[in-house]
Amino acid sequence: MKEAVKVPLMVTGGFRSRAAMEEALARGAADVIGLGRPLCVEPDGAARILAGADSLPRAEAGLGLFPAWLSFLKSVPALRAIDSFAGQYWFYAQISALGRTGLTAPERSVFAAFREVESGNKRWLAARKDIKTAT
Repeated sequence: MKEAVKVPLMVTGGFRSRAAMEEALARGAADVIGLGRPLCVEPDGAARILAGADSLPRAEAGLGLFPAWLSFLKSVPALRAIDSFAGQYWFYAQISALGRTGLTAPERSVFAAFREVESGNKRWLAARKDIKTAT
């Protein structure tokens, strides 16, 4: 990819280990490593890696709307999609908590995060409808 562009290239997604980040930079595969999800759990993760930590947490590995004993429900495409969105919403809730309080809330369940984000979306849509109605 780097050969095809003339601007610095930032690569994000999947990086958790210091070794993988260093290798990507050393090989010239990227100029900048982006960290998204790991910082939703550990906001000081970049500083930890720069200070010598070996890796960052992979919170998404343990996220799911359904407990293990109900994992068979993921064989239903619509439920698999809901489970996936719920995991994304958990990260949204972490970013929201960080913005509101300066702290993440990794103990929040996926279900609670899903409900929180959906509730916020409904409030936003209602407010938007009120604005459109007023104009």
